[in-house]
Amino acid sequence: MASFKALVLAHRAASAAGLVLLLIVVAVMAAPAFSSSSAGPLSDSASCSEWATNSQAQRSAYARRYLDEHISLLGKVPTADSVESAISTGCTRAAYLGESDEVTVVGAIKHQY
Repeated sequence: MASFKALVLAHRAASAAGLVLLLIVVAVMAAPAFSSSSAGPLSDSASCSEWATNSQAQRSAYARRYLDEHISLLGKVPTADSVESAISTGCTRAAYLGESDEVTVVGAIKHQY
């Protein structure tokens, strides 16, 4: 039985092509992990799927922005933590219903799923 090294040396072109293919697959799989941390701020039209993939800092920033923009629409003044919790709860329910791509973060707050 031939060793792995002997097999690679006997088929150099195929081995190089396989290595390149492996590197491409790893790069494609790793790209979302690096891009999600540098993604832009969330907007009102962001889906629950986007909410789930954003960092804690981005979620907190959106909750504070939501309060700044929508405070006049609310009867009582909630905290940013309660807004973030309402979105997470609503998005979890939307995910159970299989609607996390269609429900927006505002829809999650308003239970529109």
